[in-house]
Amino acid sequence: MAHYSIFIPNIKGAAPEHLEKVGLGDLLREGEPAPTAVECYRGPDNLPGMVFGWPIGAGRSIPLGHFPNIKWTPNHDSKFWLGVDPDDPPQPIEMARKTMIVGSQVTLGDGFTWLLPTISRLPSNYALNKDGELTQVVKDQYKKLYESSVSIVSEILNQFGMIELVREKRPDLADYTIPVNVEDGLKLIADSLAINYRVTFELAIILGIFDQSSAARALVELTELRELRIVQEQKKNLEPVMIAAGFYS
Repeated sequence: MAHYSIFIPNIKGAAPEHLEKVGLGDLLREGEPAPTAVECYRGPDNLPGMVFGWPIGAGRSIPLGHFPNIKWTPNHDSKFWLGVDPDDPPQPIEMARKTMIVGSQVTLGDGFTWLLPTISRLPSNYALNKDGELTQVVKDQYKKLYESSVSIVSEILNQFGMIELVREKRPDLADYTIPVNVEDGLKLIADSLAINYRVTFELAIILGIFDQSSAARALVELTELRELRIVQEQKKNLEPVMIAAGFYS
């Protein structure tokens, strides 16, 4: 098993702030181990710099600063390079955070199964609304993910309403495509994965975590669209509505 490594060219020193400057600050988290760093005089593209990584204690890990079996891929602007062993690619267990949030098990485009936090499971606090009723409020660090997810859910449910209207007039239309911006959807999934793993949107792309079909399934799991669709159908048919505790509170 192996973790990925990150090469940042033309820098010196092991300060984690170097990761922040190239857009990888989200990999760092208070209370978790800082990455190991070694100086490299001749790295990818023959550039000097520093290699950062999280070697694991058991099994085979990437030897920092030693590259014979490592494939290095630059990010979009070559501010950093991602290194992996093609014969021993990083697995979710090696990128897992110290503390993880429960959610759905999803198999993504890399063939590995990931624990994807879903929006009703995001950590929250109890509060009273203006009517004095008890509600759950998502904690600040997860609000952006929650609000983005709810926005997509609202749009999709509106589209479901449009589907029903269209089919009333054109019953021959068996299928109707729901437009969701691909990049926004993938970023949303990456933000959710980043809660439980050392991964970012760009790292996920380079690692091949996403493909079209698995990303679509992950988005459905993240936004709990199936459950919401069931609730919508139950309401339409005047059936009793059963909602899991904490669901969109």
